[in-house]
Amino acid sequence: MKTTITYLLYKSKTNSKGLWPIRCRITYNKSRKSLSTGLMVNPLFWNSKKQQAEPPEPDENYINTQLSLIRQNLNQAFLFLQVKGTPFTVLDIYKQYKGETPKDELGVIKVVRIHNEIFLFLFYRSDCKIRRLIIVWNIFFWYRLCRSIS
Repeated sequence: MKTTITYLLYKSKTNSKGLWPIRCRITYNKSRKSLSTGLMVNPLFWNSKKQQAEPPEPDENYINTQLSLIRQNLNQAFLFLQVKGTPFTVLDIYKQYKGETPKDELGVIKVVRIHNEIFLFLFYRSDCKIRRLIIVWNIFFWYRLCRSIS
């Protein structure tokens, strides 16, 4: 599968100078994720077929360079996830682009299930002294989990 990166102008967010914001849309497996580029352009100087600003625009070079850099970083994030070999979504591409860790982290429910399996296994297969240690470990686990969520 391939990813598609397109840039769109949003007319509804026109500023007082008449500039429109440029948004980036990532499409992968028929799923879309839109993100802000932080760039503004006069719609008269935007070529939607070439996906870039045209010469009369005063910041043409800066805008086109930034758009190229965003596209390059998104492609790099996509390739990184592709090489990793695990299934991923368009949201994972976005998270990788932003520098967040995609999907490898366990969710709270999964952590609780793993904890409960270990707790039950150890608790019912040990003597009284070890059970006390396990109960202390259990209290510490829940304390740490509640602090990490809030």
